[in-house]
Amino acid sequence: MQKTTVGSVRVTALIDAHFSFPAKSIYPDVGEPLDQYADLLAGGMHSMICGCSLLQADGLTVLVDTGIGPGDESLIGELTTAGVSPSEIDIVVFTHLHGDHIGWNIDQETGAPMFSNATYWIPRLDWEHYGAQGGESWETLLAPLEAADCVELFDGERELTPSLKLIHTPGHTPGHTSIEITSDGVHALVLGDAVIDEINLNEPDWANRFDWDNTQAAATRHRLIPRLTNSRELIIAAHLGTQGLGHFVQDDHRLRFRNL
Repeated sequence: MQKTTVGSVRVTALIDAHFSFPAKSIYPDVGEPLDQYADLLAGGMHSMICGCSLLQADGLTVLVDTGIGPGDESLIGELTTAGVSPSEIDIVVFTHLHGDHIGWNIDQETGAPMFSNATYWIPRLDWEHYGAQGGESWETLLAPLEAADCVELFDGERELTPSLKLIHTPGHTPGHTSIEITSDGVHALVLGDAVIDEINLNEPDWANRFDWDNTQAAATRHRLIPRLTNSRELIIAAHLGTQGLGHFVQDDHRLRFRNL
């Protein structure tokens, strides 16, 4: 867990889990050029965090994504350490509906929404896309939200609070969304999975197996990366760095995610 502020908005980065994948499975079509990033890997494995974020803005407590769900680590434990109970969350907003972002939606003991007083804001395009597919995750972690009448579907750009604006950053999923924070002249971006790692940061055109539409995802990266590189704009990411808070910076060789 790491805390900072963006103007008057309080930001807490929360870690729900750590996981790793073979880099070649993330970028299966790249081949030998992947070797230039061996320094980012441990024995060919790519390790990353599974992060969420807590935004306390404009009198509301907003949770961005709900992690991968029960395991050795815990979003709920991180919230407790931060001094916030699940019932104190006013809004849960999703960057997208992949499984590692929806895991704590439902209290598995009661079947009720884990964040009992929250409205769950969900990108409509993702809701429709994954709803059409169905499956266990949909039935256990998403459909119960609709039954509980706590879902707010949104399209494109929306104001969440006066300091928080939802922007459509598609490609990783159809409705993938980032969140612009603007407060007292200070700016930050909740990135979601628009950039998943430092390889993705340096090779925005490389297809990775997690993106729904590689062409759209690459276009989104080409739009965001120049804006964020060497700027003062804080990045709040789901899978980058040690806590998910940092900046894109250019060193002598490549772009890096520098931890806050």
